[in-house]
Amino acid sequence: MSIKYFYFLSSIFSIVFSLNVYAHSNLKKDNYLLANISITARDSSYQTGTNQSPLLWQVPGALLGGEAVPAEQGITLDDANLQLGYAFSQNGFISSSLVAHNHDAETSIEIDNLFLSYTFGEQQNWNLDLGKYSTYSTETAVWHASRATYSEASLTSDLIFGRHVSDVGIRLIYNKNNFDVGIEIGNGDAWPGSPSEGSINLYTKYQLEVKKVTSSASFWVQHAKADKRVDTRLSDAHNHGNATDLNTTLGDENPIAFSGDTNLGGILLDASLSLGGVEFLSELEWIISKSDGELNDDLENSAYENEYDALRFLIGAEINRHVVSLQYESATLKNIFLDSVSPNFLARSYLDNNGFEPSKISASWRWNATENLLLRLEWYNDKTIDEDGEDHFGLGVRWNRNFAVLN
Repeated sequence: MSIKYFYFLSSIFSIVFSLNVYAHSNLKKDNYLLANISITARDSSYQTGTNQSPLLWQVPGALLGGEAVPAEQGITLDDANLQLGYAFSQNGFISSSLVAHNHDAETSIEIDNLFLSYTFGEQQNWNLDLGKYSTYSTETAVWHASRATYSEASLTSDLIFGRHVSDVGIRLIYNKNNFDVGIEIGNGDAWPGSPSEGSINLYTKYQLEVKKVTSSASFWVQHAKADKRVDTRLSDAHNHGNATDLNTTLGDENPIAFSGDTNLGGILLDASLSLGGVEFLSELEWIISKSDGELNDDLENSAYENEYDALRFLIGAEINRHVVSLQYESATLKNIFLDSVSPNFLARSYLDNNGFEPSKISASWRWNATENLLLRLEWYNDKTIDEDGEDHFGLGVRWNRNFAVLN
């Protein structure tokens, strides 16, 4: 998606709102025990990819990794999330999150977050986190079905972040009035980096309320370094970083590897407008990712550059306990080989997309049946793999509960 479309949508942007229920940054610093479960049944017409095995699910023109795997057919546990927090002093706090995912008829459980948080300063507006945390730059980078608008991950989340960014490191946040600024310095475990190579993330967020309009604007930049990073999906154990590579899993001992730097940046605008008992909603996000380095396997190598330009736009409305929403996503994927490579190398890397631009349209109706139970009906027009695309439906249940406040 070129920059002209971004300016066009910016000009018509009027109201934006984040629909996530339990975002990482929304948990209060108090003792708590929260649980989120998302279960979805999909229609039988859903396919994991045109002419592709689920183990070979690829977006033409994109280097993929992390947790970017296709949605499954049938009834599946999208995820279950248990969050716990304990305030051990007036300024000290421990936050943790345990996540379970189901994929390919197997369920795996792991620690998603576990960090120590400390608040300080004369006005208590400095916050220091140390441990394993999910990034605060954008909620698109920390997707979970149990806390997201849709039960399927967004195209933007899969292409740019490998669906989920969780890293071990240190985070410092400054907050004053409605303004936040933060820095995260991590080990580099999460996509698009590789372990022990390091990453740094800077972000700001400003919130504004004017009469019936509530809005915010977030800006962020990130730098990640990779050393012989390979596709890490579909390993034996579900992970939020890098594990067994996909190529080896399939018996191919010659995986494509990337070494180099990736620089990313994004903007997220959101707001809500209350009018006549209706909450009008929308969201606008634009992200650019650029990589510069080397792509190689045991047979060939080339100096390599890419640029991924992703746009996500959501609109919706909420009345009583019902929410309807529509989301459009598209991306432009550019890959440049600075050395001569064979057609076989291009085929092995899945980077010859012949100008194909993936897109995805998602629509949903959600009903908050009770305080803890949400039902949702979804429709997707998915052109992630090819221009023909496919339509499929999903019927989902999401349950969440604050079990207890532990004092």
